[in-house]
Amino acid sequence: IGMGLTGISIVLIPLTEIRIILGILSITWGLGGGLYLPIVFDLIGKCTEPEERGLAMGLRGTMGTLGSAIGVLVFSNIADRFGVRISLEALGILVLVSSGILLLTWKVSNSVE
Repeated sequence: IGMGLTGISIVLIPLTEIRIILGILSITWGLGGGLYLPIVFDLIGKCTEPEERGLAMGLRGTMGTLGSAIGVLVFSNIADRFGVRISLEALGILVLVSSGILLLTWKVSNSVE
């Protein structure tokens, strides 16, 4: 849900110029991220043995930083070629698709158990 809210916000932000709506979408983007991180940390805590927890958290942080670096390179190049609006829309769509895949994976894994 957090990723979905983030994706929707990112897609809609470049489509509006109304300040109030931009503010609401920005808040929604922040809420989406705020929902996501605590859940991930909780899942890592619950799904790892205590002696593996530090490694798991370190890997999460490293992969997040790597993803941020790659995202900056990819989406800044898209923005240079096609404009910031297209870059933001592409990012939002990527986040929405990713959240959909994660949701489907979660539903399938829970129905198997």
